[in-house]
Amino acid sequence: MGISSCRVALVVILVMMKIMNLLTIFVAGAASDGGGGGGGNMFVEPTRTIESSSSDSSSRIYPAARSWTYLREYNAVPTGDHFDASNYEKCEEKCMDDCVQFAWNQKSGHCFLSKSKELVGEPSDHVLSACITASVTGCAAHAPTYLLPSWRAPQPDPSRPWGGYRHAASTFTSLVHMGNKTMGSYNHNVMFDYSVGNGFFVQWKNCDTDEDCNGQRMLYAQSNDAQNWSPAAVLFPNMTVPGGPAATLEPAPPLRVNGRLYAGASPGFHNTTHDSSAQGSQCCLWPDPLDPRNCGPPSAVAVQYNGTLLLRRVGKGGAPLGPIFWATHLGVPSAFAAASRVHGIKTLAEMDAQTRTDFAMVGATSVKTPCAPKTDGTLKCEACAGGCQIYSGIDWTFRVANERTHWEVPGATDTDVILYRMQDHSLWASTRHNSTDQKAWTLIQSTNIPNDNSNINAGPLPDGRVYLVHNPVTPANGDSWARDPVTVATSRDGYAFDTVAVALSCRNLTGLGNVDPCLPRFDGHAKNPGPSYPQATTVVAPAPENLRAFYVAASNNKEDIWVTRIEYDALL
Repeated sequence: MGISSCRVALVVILVMMKIMNLLTIFVAGAASDGGGGGGGNMFVEPTRTIESSSSDSSSRIYPAARSWTYLREYNAVPTGDHFDASNYEKCEEKCMDDCVQFAWNQKSGHCFLSKSKELVGEPSDHVLSACITASVTGCAAHAPTYLLPSWRAPQPDPSRPWGGYRHAASTFTSLVHMGNKTMGSYNHNVMFDYSVGNGFFVQWKNCDTDEDCNGQRMLYAQSNDAQNWSPAAVLFPNMTVPGGPAATLEPAPPLRVNGRLYAGASPGFHNTTHDSSAQGSQCCLWPDPLDPRNCGPPSAVAVQYNGTLLLRRVGKGGAPLGPIFWATHLGVPSAFAAASRVHGIKTLAEMDAQTRTDFAMVGATSVKTPCAPKTDGTLKCEACAGGCQIYSGIDWTFRVANERTHWEVPGATDTDVILYRMQDHSLWASTRHNSTDQKAWTLIQSTNIPNDNSNINAGPLPDGRVYLVHNPVTPANGDSWARDPVTVATSRDGYAFDTVAVALSCRNLTGLGNVDPCLPRFDGHAKNPGPSYPQATTVVAPAPENLRAFYVAASNNKEDIWVTRIEYDALL
């Protein structure tokens, strides 16, 4: 080949390389426009490959040239044309090509787009904005320094069994209690705990047939190994008595103080005009049920009670329960004075010195949480140091539900997350950074974590990861009625949940006789099919080595209570 031919060939090669480079940039940029950095977990997204939410599990590239900076509590586009968007991701999906900024109003649900290359917005406590980092002047300067949790695993595919997720191999799945007409066919909303000396403990609310019925009470069971359980028994009784209001009991998480286990519950007014009797009485985290109570959610019908927390000590399996007492310095709440007399409920002042000492260690804004993993044998800690986010400060039009969960960010100091169940198909979050101040929680923001409008629970694993157990799969028809499966997702950094596996499914439950385990056996109000409202616990040293594992408890069809054991290496 001559010199001229070589030059021509070289020019052709260089042109082809240039074309390929342009194509690569174009394809990568289009993927970034459509996906928005996987739902906005990283506020300044570097170039990287993450797993796609599509069924083919292919990879998408998010280049720094098209990275978003997310601006919390800032309105980047105050005026202009708008369209309706259910969340900020819908806004982001529409901001393509020459669109380089958007603003999503959380109150109105309106999305505003902009082509402006300059950031000239204004602060707002109910607007989430974003701008292309490299294209908008002033964008990077407004970048927040905190993260929000996100779903980096494939999004659930409702057309596939279990949403397309693999199963985490379980060592066993045990039936704690089977609903029946004698004790009540409605059994739901478990609270689950383990501690050295007390073993495994499960409590749940119980009614004849309907959820949150007049007279709803609390049952419980105990076990030394999570496989063989004591018969269900009454933990807190029916609080509807002559001379008192129609009442329904709601649970609070178990409380461990100085090696002693206390079970909790709160009465609320039963209301037949709406399906929200639990609002204001149900609590998921400590110190929420302590005075001044912080048990939400904010809504048009919520009642904020005070002095209505009930506690009683739970001994090791078979030991008598301690007396029920009002865990407040306010004495007997007048609304429930008749029930207090009927059931012989004591006041805190009437309790023994040890109980009063234990209770004094649990304060509404105490920086010290009632958790002691080095002696309790579990990492489970349902508490916010310094106090959880105040419910009354959340705009109730966001449609926050009763349930929320909390975890501390691995490797960070005084940095934690609260995740909220909402009345839609995703979870919302608030974070707190380098602080234990109850006022330091950020405005709640939507995430891309899927949820079938059900309860959630999270916490630390022994290897430092964070787990999240919930119902991520919404049926293909968009109906939130059926809930299956319960999954466990994990995150290494406390923000990006990138692995997920099935922990419990009604399709795998046995021992119920000739019935469909995915359908309720009894009629009743709000009887969602499938396992839901999971609670998990991690058992670690100094617990006996043969017990050290990950356990998940849940109700199935809101009738039966189940517990499954999963070894830690099955969660990898």
